[in-house]
Amino acid sequence: MLRRVLFCAALSLPLFAAQSRDAVIDQTLATLTRVVDFEQVAISPDGATVAYVSASPGTPAQIHAGSARITAKPKGDSDETDIAWSPDSKQLAFVSGALHVANANGTNVRALTTINASFSDPKWSPDGKKIAVLTIENASRKGGALVAMTPPSGDVETQVEEQRVAIIDVATKSLQFATPANMYIFDYDWSPDSKSLVTEATFGSGDDNYWVARLYRFDLGDAAPHELYKPVLQLAEPRWSPDGKSIAFIEGLMSDAGNNGGDVFVMPAAGGTPVNVTAGLNASPATIEWLAGSSELLMGENVNGLAGLARVAADGSGVKLIWSGAEKIARTDIIGASVAADGVTTAVIRQSFTRPPDVWSGPIGEWKQVTHANDGVQPLWAFKDGCCIQARRRRSCR
Repeated sequence: MLRRVLFCAALSLPLFAAQSRDAVIDQTLATLTRVVDFEQVAISPDGATVAYVSASPGTPAQIHAGSARITAKPKGDSDETDIAWSPDSKQLAFVSGALHVANANGTNVRALTTINASFSDPKWSPDGKKIAVLTIENASRKGGALVAMTPPSGDVETQVEEQRVAIIDVATKSLQFATPANMYIFDYDWSPDSKSLVTEATFGSGDDNYWVARLYRFDLGDAAPHELYKPVLQLAEPRWSPDGKSIAFIEGLMSDAGNNGGDVFVMPAAGGTPVNVTAGLNASPATIEWLAGSSELLMGENVNGLAGLARVAADGSGVKLIWSGAEKIARTDIIGASVAADGVTTAVIRQSFTRPPDVWSGPIGEWKQVTHANDGVQPLWAFKDGCCIQARRRRSCR
């Protein structure tokens, strides 16, 4: 969105003789610095509370759940991110240096980890007793597809930072690694019985081996990898079905991690041949999530340049488009939605070329605005007859 706004402002410059180019640029940048960004949204399983991560330019990211501030650092001197609801909707896990847990109202904040590590993407076990989290010990940087790699120095490749899955017992705070030290885990999901993980993983460095990642199962208490599938193309979004019988994932000719695309496949959890359940789809899947107690998946997709949400039948019997629009809806930075256990109530970060981001919640396509952080931010530009004009001056292109 930022690049589009600046591009539009640049195109507008020759149109306004009364206003200097520097003034237009200054005005545009001043407006952009007022925009509050939203990095993640997560609706509680009971659908009652929306949690989100937001950050103003130049300030650390903050976490809110409903009207409560969730923080381990009241002074707000560092980012607090990566939120995950407990299955009973009573607690929220988040990253603030260490992995933390707090009550949904912001009380009883406590750290669960003490090791020197970078943490990301925590996920509660379905039984609510444990939390899995991607972990890089003694990390020189945070893990993630959009984080710049550390510049090589000294003897190159003598120390490879591996991202593993750590399992933390919430009651005792005991930590064990569920994956070995010589593998890099890009994404993962719990089995419904809380005894295993399905992972998108590779041996070696995560910086240059994403494109050859395979599907592995790891059983808790045994860090031995069990290969389930070697993809023809690239993997993304491994997700275990609620009944434990199937694993879904996206496979396709993608680019980097996070730029997902291709088709949705479903395979037996014990291993076997994956089935393409979106064959012939005139769209490209970006995210998938099983609907609780259902044999369908909710899919975020790119639809001819639009963002869309659709239901996908796991048996391949069809895809039903629920909503699409000329805007972006996301739960993080990829098209998708956070969905409650009822399979109906959702939360999204919603923005377009004319509307800055805010959090919305409700049934798909019937969202109501939850946050109003950017209500006072108005676009400096608009489109008319294919031309880019400054909205406040309302001058047309000639």
